[in-house]
Amino acid sequence: KLCQHPSLISYGDDNIFIQTMNNEIYGIGSNYAGSCGIDDSKISQTHQFTKLKFKDLESNSGNKFYIDVKSKGTNSQHSFVVFKNTVTNEQTFHFFGNNGYQQMGYISRERCVPSPQRAFVLTQFFQHTQIIQISTGRRHSLFLSSIGRVYGFGNNSFGQCGMRVCENIRPQEIPDFGDIVEISCGPYHNLC
Repeated sequence: KLCQHPSLISYGDDNIFIQTMNNEIYGIGSNYAGSCGIDDSKISQTHQFTKLKFKDLESNSGNKFYIDVKSKGTNSQHSFVVFKNTVTNEQTFHFFGNNGYQQMGYISRERCVPSPQRAFVLTQFFQHTQIIQISTGRRHSLFLSSIGRVYGFGNNSFGQCGMRVCENIRPQEIPDFGDIVEISCGPYHNLC
């Protein structure tokens, strides 16, 4: 019944996420380092779809959201969910999984954030910028805005975030990029 009418499917090397017509998100696959968003340290993988719980938005039916959890082949272990309020246009960002390189915009370097957490830093940073796509690499993340700007953060050892610093917790606009329509992260590289 769950898979009959999905409104969005997102997948990576080890997980599949489905957004239903009722704006619920279900995950299946590896839960290593919390990468499937299932808040149970005993579950390393799930063989059935499990509903993800968003504590601060669970009862808010005014939210419509989109997800872009991972790009195929990246082997990343972190994920993002963006809720977009259809009335106010406000976005709230949530993350879960491995944050060992601060690739989720979270100060702590926790190796396991097992359940979706609200990303206050990202929500505040993108308060006036609409994000339309997210892609994750092994240790970094890219966000694409509605006006074609690309923002990168996390580990930058190979220049994959487009900055001179080695690591950055806060998103930075990648200079000399404009009018980008799509982004895709590999483990240590990107295509825009």
